[in-house]
This record gives sequence, structure tokens and C-alpha cells, in this order.
Amino acid sequence: MSPKKKQHVNRTGVYYLADEHRKLYPAYSRMSIHDLIILLLPRWRSMTLVERKPYEDLAKQYKRTRMLNNENVITPVIPSSEEVSFIEKNSNENKYLDTYFSNDLIDIFKRNLFFVTFQIFCRTDDEDGGDYYPAEIAIMKYSFFESIKQEYFTIIKPEKFPVGYTGTAIDLSRETHQIPPFDFVGANGDYKRIWQEVKRVIGDSIVDSSTNKPVIVFCNAFERDQTTYLLNWLVSKGNNDIEQSSKPSFRVYSFEALVAALLRRIGIGDFAHQSVREQLRRPVYTIQVKERCIYHDSLAIQYCCRAINHGFSLFLDGFIRQRFIQSFSEQVQNEITNKNLQKLSPINSFMHEIKSISNESTSSIIDSISSTYIEKHKTLRVLTQPQKTKVSDTIKLASVGSNVFIQSPSTNISSSMDQQISNSSTKNKLSKLSKLRLAPPIEIDCRWQISSPYKNNTDDEDQYIMRGRGIRKTVKYSSTINSNDSDNYVFVNSIGRGHRTSLIPPMPGFSNLMQLYDK
Repeated sequence: MSPKKKQHVNRTGVYYLADEHRKLYPAYSRMSIHDLIILLLPRWRSMTLVERKPYEDLAKQYKRTRMLNNENVITPVIPSSEEVSFIEKNSNENKYLDTYFSNDLIDIFKRNLFFVTFQIFCRTDDEDGGDYYPAEIAIMKYSFFESIKQEYFTIIKPEKFPVGYTGTAIDLSRETHQIPPFDFVGANGDYKRIWQEVKRVIGDSIVDSSTNKPVIVFCNAFERDQTTYLLNWLVSKGNNDIEQSSKPSFRVYSFEALVAALLRRIGIGDFAHQSVREQLRRPVYTIQVKERCIYHDSLAIQYCCRAINHGFSLFLDGFIRQRFIQSFSEQVQNEITNKNLQKLSPINSFMHEIKSISNESTSSIIDSISSTYIEKHKTLRVLTQPQKTKVSDTIKLASVGSNVFIQSPSTNISSSMDQQISNSSTKNKLSKLSKLRLAPPIEIDCRWQISSPYKNNTDDEDQYIMRGRGIRKTVKYSSTINSNDSDNYVFVNSIGRGHRTSLIPPMPGFSNLMQLYDK
């Protein structure tokens, strides 16, 4: 007789209750865990939420540990039918990039590189068209000379899934990026606007002139086909009224090929793509990356498009950039070093902080957590919003489909302001800044309801459970103090996870700051 197949048991709260009984009571030690769970199920249902909490916490801790272990998965095995094509594609990339980086090293050091990353809900089978349904996008402009220059990222509202692929979309979402595929208030469905922001990062002139010259972008090696498809999909959504012949084209290469080509160019040696891939899987380039979109900010997963792009930039800054500089002449090295020291100067840093609290930065409104544009002129990033909301409009922090722009202002500060600031010490300035009066904060409730993972339509405290991110409900609203603008603005730092309340105070007006320096 064949042995009985072992039954798979999910490690939920009742599992840990049964496991406790097996350890405490010898009579239960011979029972299988599955049978013991069935025996204890009536008792579990009669327990209160407070009594269940220790066991639920153990289940959540196990789930978190299992997800962290999955971050170090082995590189997916390429099917044998695709292996030849994959190797040929890598070879073609090496040949092209060797030509692409054949210019002067200083020119390569200052050249803009574009990183594009997508998360998807699903891909249909080839017989159904082989279409990709995007969940998130992040694009970054990077150069060795200035590091990260600009970036844009947003959560994308998917189009209607074909029949038979809804379950696939839900499963892939839960296993990877955890972005809800349905009724998610953080999704941005303005595809034309998304394409305009992508063009803004790349450069309108570059995109418009790319009919004869493709735009070069880099992504993960296993996502080249996906990235190519979704970039063309965005172009079609943003340029419906333009003829196909005049639409821009993209040439997508792997980040691994980029690193290998750069190392060959500076004479380090010929590195295999797999070696680069192994380095990229290190935690410092994945789950330890702090720069994430607000949705993924408190999730210990690597499936955040912005975090992946920042992992690319960290890799180039830490592994390639210094080797690049060493290949230059001593004069060029000194110029680069002096520029970096000037950026890190404490005086310049403080001047940037003062400039950041300006009328432009305080006239900022947060109506989104999903779509963000970042432009980095020097070393500072400041929240700005070019389009203001009318006073009569209600601030809806749950309506997260609009764009929020993050941009640093120019470092040029008027001489009159320099004279006022120079009259007091840095310590006095900081003490005055710390004494600025703040209005009552805004409380935001971030909870998902038990009955529905994506809607929050009840105020019953018992109907909430810590399941991750949910929609945000505004409890209080306050305006910026003594602002010269007629509109009301607030700042937001992140969205909470589970049953948590975030406090978001508004920023003081720039007029307050100038009054302090006049005293």
C-alpha cells in the first residue's frame, strides 16, 4: 500500500494554537496537525480577537520571514527553447554597447543613462496576443557626473483583463508587488499624462527627434521584452493622433550588459552578465534600498520599481564610478573631487535648506502617493506642485491618481537674503527654525476591511484587521500658517501599514522665516 500523501497546512493563527496544544498536552502529540486543527476549530471560532492576537502575530511573523527568504531566489532558469535566443541577444548587446561607449571617457562619464522598470499584473498567452498589463512604472535619468538627475514613478491603473486572467493578476500581485489590481485608489489611469512625464524625464527634444535614432534604455535582462512592449504601449496611448511612422522608438538593453560594457571600456576586464546579476541580488541593492514609492515604503519586498532603479544607481556609484574616475588624468580627477566637496560643503548644505523653505516649496499640495516626478539640479529635492487646487475643493488624500512633482529650485539666492542670513550663526538659525509654530496635524487612517481588501466603507472598529495598505481617510484638515497664497497646502511623508495613524503637520510659510531673520 502506497504511503498516505502528506497534507499541506497553511500556517495561520489556528495552526499555532494547535502546535501549542501538541507541546503542552502529551495526549495530542500523536495526532497529526491537520486533525488537531479540525478538533480545535470550534474553540478558535469562540475566541475573542484579543485571545487570537498572539497566534495571529506568529502567523504574520512566519509569513514575513518566508517573503524575505523569497527575496534571495535563484535566477530563474531559462527554458531550453529560449536559451539560444537569450544568449544571442546578450551577444548582440555586447557588440552594440562596445560601439556605443567607444567615445572619449569624459563624454561617457557625462552621458545620460535611462533606467526603466515595470511591474505587471499578468501577461496573456501567445495565442491570446501576449499582451502585458502594467501595474507600476519608474524611469530614472542618471549620469556618473551628476548621479541621479531626474526620475518619475507611478502606479498604473490596468485596462480590463481578458477572460480567464483575473486570477492570474490577483496571484501575481500577492506574490510580488502587492499592488491591488481592482478598485485601488492609488492607481493612475491617465495614460497620456504618464507618457508625457516619461517624455519629460527623457527629454522632449530627444523623444521628438528619435524617429531616426532610437532612445536607449536599460532594464533587467529578464524584462527586456516586457519593457519594450510596455514602452510602445505607452507611446500608443499618449500619441493616438500621431502617425505610426513619426512615433518614437526604443532600443532596450539589459543593465547587466551595460555594466559589462563599461568595465570593458575602462579596461577592468570582461565580466559575465551572470556575475553582475549575482551582485545585484545582494540586499544592499534590493530590500535595503530606502528610496521607494510611498506605497512600498513600509513593505519589506524588493518589487518596487523605484527601488530597483535606485539599486541600479547605487551599483554604478559604488562599483563603477570610482574605477571610472581612476582612469582619468590627475587634473580631471581633481576637478571632479573639488566639485563633490563643494556639493558636500556645510555652508552650501545649509543654504539649500534655507532655500527649500521658500514660497514655491511651501505652496505645495499633496494629492497623490502614486505618481511622482523628481528633478535633481544639485543635492536637494523639494516638493512642488505647479497646478494649485481651488479653496472650495476638498483635499482628498485618498485620490492618489494625480501627479506630485518633486523638484529642487535653483541654488542662486539673492544677495539681500545672503546678508540677512550671515548676521546670525548657524546654531541660532536652527534654533529659530525649531521654534516655528505648527498647526494641528492631519490624521490619516490606513486600514483594510476584513470583508473587502480594497474598500473601506465602515467605521466599525471591529471590522478592521491588519492586512497591509488600504485607502486613506482624512480626519482633520488644517492649512499652512500665514501663507501668502490663498490656497491650503499640506505635506505628507508616507502612507502607513495596517492599523496605524500617520500625523502630517503642514510646513510654515517662508514669510515666517524671513521675519525671524529680520529680528
